[in-house]
Amino acid sequence: MPTLPFRIIKKTSYNELLNDHTLLKNQIEVAGDFIKEIEKGNLDVAFGNEDEGGNESRNYLAEALLSLRKRMVDVSVEEKQRTWVSEHRSKFIDILRSRNVDLDELADDIIGSLVKYLSANQGALYVVNDDNKNDTYIEMLACYAYNRKKYLNLRIENGSGLVGQAILEKETTYLSEIPDNYINITSGLGAAPPKYLLIVPLKLDDTVFGALEIASFTAFKPYQIEFTEQLGESIASTIANTKNNQRTRTLLEHTQQQTEELRAQEEEVRQNMEELQATQEEMQRKSIELESRMVAIDESGIASIEFDLEGYIKSANQNFLKLMGYTMEELKGKHHRIFVSPQYAVSEEYRLFWHSLGGGESQIGEYERFNKAGESVFIQGSYSILKDNAGRPEGVLKLAADITSSKVVQRELTLKAREIESRLKAIDESGIASIEFDLKGNIRNANQNFLKLMGYELEEIRGRHHALFVTEEYAASDEYRQFWADLASGRAQTGEYQRYGRGGKPVYIQGSYSILYDSEGNPNGILKLAADITSTKKAEEEVSRQANEATSRLKAIDESGIASIEFDLEGNIRNANQNFLKLMGYELEEIRGHHHAIFVGKEYAATEEYRQFWADLGSGKAQMGEYERYDKKGNSVYIQGSYSMLYNSDGKPGGVLKLAADITAVKMAQAKMEEQAEIMAGQEQSMRKNMEEISENQEKQTVEVKKARQQIQHLTGMLDACPDTIFVVNAENEITEGNKACRALCEKVSDEPVKDPAALYPGLKAPLTKGIENARAGKETEKTCTANGENYLLSFSTLENEAVAVCVRQLNASVLNDTAG
Repeated sequence: MPTLPFRIIKKTSYNELLNDHTLLKNQIEVAGDFIKEIEKGNLDVAFGNEDEGGNESRNYLAEALLSLRKRMVDVSVEEKQRTWVSEHRSKFIDILRSRNVDLDELADDIIGSLVKYLSANQGALYVVNDDNKNDTYIEMLACYAYNRKKYLNLRIENGSGLVGQAILEKETTYLSEIPDNYINITSGLGAAPPKYLLIVPLKLDDTVFGALEIASFTAFKPYQIEFTEQLGESIASTIANTKNNQRTRTLLEHTQQQTEELRAQEEEVRQNMEELQATQEEMQRKSIELESRMVAIDESGIASIEFDLEGYIKSANQNFLKLMGYTMEELKGKHHRIFVSPQYAVSEEYRLFWHSLGGGESQIGEYERFNKAGESVFIQGSYSILKDNAGRPEGVLKLAADITSSKVVQRELTLKAREIESRLKAIDESGIASIEFDLKGNIRNANQNFLKLMGYELEEIRGRHHALFVTEEYAASDEYRQFWADLASGRAQTGEYQRYGRGGKPVYIQGSYSILYDSEGNPNGILKLAADITSTKKAEEEVSRQANEATSRLKAIDESGIASIEFDLEGNIRNANQNFLKLMGYELEEIRGHHHAIFVGKEYAATEEYRQFWADLGSGKAQMGEYERYDKKGNSVYIQGSYSMLYNSDGKPGGVLKLAADITAVKMAQAKMEEQAEIMAGQEQSMRKNMEEISENQEKQTVEVKKARQQIQHLTGMLDACPDTIFVVNAENEITEGNKACRALCEKVSDEPVKDPAALYPGLKAPLTKGIENARAGKETEKTCTANGENYLLSFSTLENEAVAVCVRQLNASVLNDTAG
């Protein structure tokens, strides 16, 4: 019997299977609908008749799908929480990164954003203020409540209150019941205060930097608390970094300020040291020169003695000891009164004499003194004050010349000297008139000499124009307008001028209009110095006559003066004055380079005595005495002379200076005393003249230095006024200085100092580098070139230490063609 492909069942069994199939089909359809809703994200959908209490919820498939939905709901909630945490962490990271400069702004952004993100009502951020280690406290840095920033200042002592306790314990505090009166900020609408309070310490590596305090009407979820705690660590790190940055920035600013001050001080010290070094070198040179001259004077017979401020003797040279007949041991420690008469020693005049010296007031004049034998000695002397490094008087130096034998002549000369001194004093006291104007000619100031000369008071002329002193016709002339235009442009004026004082009184002046410059070298005023020459004009002939007479007298004195000649240490002639040449009958070129032996006999020149004479001089031993010499014709010439040492800059002998007076006539006429008096008078006059010339030369040098400084300021002003770019590069091709145009271009190119010339003109790097190299090599120093469509003329000039001055001038096309031609 064949097998059928189907099985025969009972109808009842079939109905049961059919019902099961229908039920299963319905369950699958319900499950499919449920899954589709789940796929759409509707996790709240009911499963079949779940809401009606159907049996579907009890079958296995339903329970599995409901369990799956519950898990998906949980995952969704967790995902939302993670997304919320991730998004807000990202936002806070942006805040912490962008606001980490100013701690106050950072705190405002943090607490405002956190209150909003947590849907809280109010919050505050506290930091531990440890700026003063002796006074550490908790400070409210920012507060936010009811969607607004609150401007509150609150100080909490360490460990006080909930915030202080949370910071002390370094643990989060979460309260669901806030103590009464804890919240002081309300909405203003009478709403109830918040119920929940969260305080999170801002902790990093077990160090607490502050705390977050958040109050809310609703409870905080665990993930929100965890997020706030994690955020607290980031905030603590940022606060620590911001505090460190602020402290570092403050220290850096302070350090930079100190560096700038130190740099300025170093530059000032460097300049002062350079000036001091130059001054010291000049003082050393002058000191050596002065010391050499003093030694020469000392060896030529000038007597000197040194006292303390009370008049007790410290030391004396041999000339003084010989003059007064004492030894140094007999004088040292004794009072000056041993050289004066007993009556004068107890007089008020003598007491005041030493009182003035002790007070730092020098004395000069002729004095009668007494030597060891009690004999009168007349001297021409000066008592000069010796000062210590602080400028305080510490001693008295007396320089004296014996004028006993020439007292009569000296008295005559003294009378003439006093007359000249009186005239000089009268001229000096009459003063130079001065007045200052601005560049337009308006009066700024004037001294009393000018006011007296013109008959005005200062307040009468201050602010008025110079035209006050000239006629109306001249004030309106082109010549007068050009006169002030030239002064305003920096051109000084000098000459004789006719001006008019009060009431139209004519005044003739010899004056100069000099330019005054400001600190940048720009003209900013006019200084007029004037001398009244009205009477000079009228007495011109008398002045000329007196000048001629004075010239004749000076010439006569000079022609009767001291003869001098200079040798090297071997006796070869270097130089001689006209008195010596005339005395010996030579021209300078006939004797220069020849040995001193041409003035002595051949026999004496070959002697051991003569060789020893120059050997002593060569070793630095001065000589003094009377000598017989021979002029060009072989005639005997008797001289009273001294061979003094000249010293070079290292203090070693570098030459011999001979000062001599012709005593031939004295020898012949047996009138030695009278002739010696004249020689002494001539020597003194020559020395005075030399001292006056030294003083005049020093004054001239001072004027020249002042002029040189003014010229430097003027040249600096000219360079700054030049529109071309001018700068100097050192041996490393770095810019060390530049004119005003260069400095402006440097500031335009960079806020930092510009060292590379190519940074100023990038298109000219090659020609600038090549031009600087050529200048150092002595090749072409000027060239034209084109860069970025512009034409330039480059000029180069070598300076010291391989430095090069560079001038960059921008040219138009026509100038370039002319330059190329």
